[in-house]
Amino acid sequence: MPKSPRRHLNYANVTATLALVLAMSGGALAAKHYLINSTKQISPKVLKALRGKAGKAGPTGNAGATGKEGPAGKDGRDGAPGATGKEGTRGPEGAPGSALAYAHVNANGTLDTTNTSSNIESANVKLVGTGLYEFTGLSFPVHSIDVTLGFGNPVNSDVEARVLGNSSAEVAVRDSKGVTADANFYVVFN
Repeated sequence: MPKSPRRHLNYANVTATLALVLAMSGGALAAKHYLINSTKQISPKVLKALRGKAGKAGPTGNAGATGKEGPAGKDGRDGAPGATGKEGTRGPEGAPGSALAYAHVNANGTLDTTNTSSNIESANVKLVGTGLYEFTGLSFPVHSIDVTLGFGNPVNSDVEARVLGNSSAEVAVRDSKGVTADANFYVVFN
């Protein structure tokens, strides 16, 4: 069997191999620089020349699916006012009120003559002490009494009312400290 020739690495072989590798890879590196991978690398004049003329339009395609409904539009402007309607017919007379009597009482215990009072006379009301008013001799049975402080009374004043008997009642007015004080008020009896 013949012996294979023994190869020895020497400087000449290594240099030749290295030169061959560099020569082949250098060409690849140089070619990479000239590769075109974007139309931005091509002159606009060349691109225009390469572009062909537009062809005829193709046939119309099938209609697409209906899209979802869009948002609601803005409200329109208000219309002009309509004509005034004709006057309605007069309604039936209402039932009489349930108040048996009412009045505006001045701070000194007299009735206010500028406001209407009903079924209460000056003789029926009396200031019996500071902030204490008594109603007596009324011509109707007293079931309930409702009192509201009049205009001009101090802030945080309070008023209390109670039925004393069949035809009498009492009102007490207190200031913000709880001390009785004279004040005008409105009273309603039922």
